[in-house]
Amino acid sequence: MTRRYFASIKEKMSIVSSTIIKTYLGMSTDDYTNFGTYIHNAIEAFIKNYCGQPFESTVFTNKLYDGSGGRILRLDEKPIISVKYIALSIDDVIKIKHTLTDASLASVVVDSTNITLTVEGGAGNSSNALAKATYTTCTLLVAAINALSGWSAEIYDSDYNALKTAYMQDQQLECAQDEGVSQDWQYLSLAHNFASGFVINKDMGEVYYPGGFSDGFKNICITYTAGYTTVPSDVTFFILDTVKFFWNRKSNDAENISNWRVGDLAMTYSELKTAGVLNSDITAMLDQHKNVRI
Repeated sequence: MTRRYFASIKEKMSIVSSTIIKTYLGMSTDDYTNFGTYIHNAIEAFIKNYCGQPFESTVFTNKLYDGSGGRILRLDEKPIISVKYIALSIDDVIKIKHTLTDASLASVVVDSTNITLTVEGGAGNSSNALAKATYTTCTLLVAAINALSGWSAEIYDSDYNALKTAYMQDQQLECAQDEGVSQDWQYLSLAHNFASGFVINKDMGEVYYPGGFSDGFKNICITYTAGYTTVPSDVTFFILDTVKFFWNRKSNDAENISNWRVGDLAMTYSELKTAGVLNSDITAMLDQHKNVRI
């Protein structure tokens, strides 16, 4: 069986809204759309990379973690706003295979919204996206798969019939081999066995569960929201002032000019770090927000 797991889906907005940026700079909508948005996005990307964490409220859906056998699980992001659920088990719940023998590729991809079955080549050449919102349980999903030409699916165990497809983490199954389509069953997995009574240390980005997190590789599945409900004022200021600096330089056609004078029209160019923007003084403002992991 070939299964690939993907990174969790992140749903987020900007740290500082475009409306605030435009108001602060007196920028028109056209100016922001044509150029300002690129400066804005670049500065926010710099901050997230520098600090190693999101600042705006960001949803991480079905993110997988390794269980260590201990009672504390450290999440990758902090602070934590809320945890929707923690699934302590991830099991194979649906058997699936492609039955035609003339395809060059057959795959099943699960993302946050769909289970997509793709066939390239042969009589079954097609791509079908089955929405989790429509096929909400394993039973409904299996019936939908079996209705597609060239695909066969079965519930692995009747106990899984009513489990929700929303809890399927992102994954990919390869149902083809080099010399034709494999007739072996592949398995779609799903998170269940939800923990209760856990405690969240929001500032530290930690979850404490009295029952402990079993040893394993990517065997704990969590959906949670990280970031700030209100972005710290120093981070907001950093974004506003840095976007303003770059916008003014662009507007005045003065990129990388650190010094100039009118007499004899002399100009001095310098690197970004010494141009008065991202020097050690202002980046020190962000150091307190760095996400340092031990």
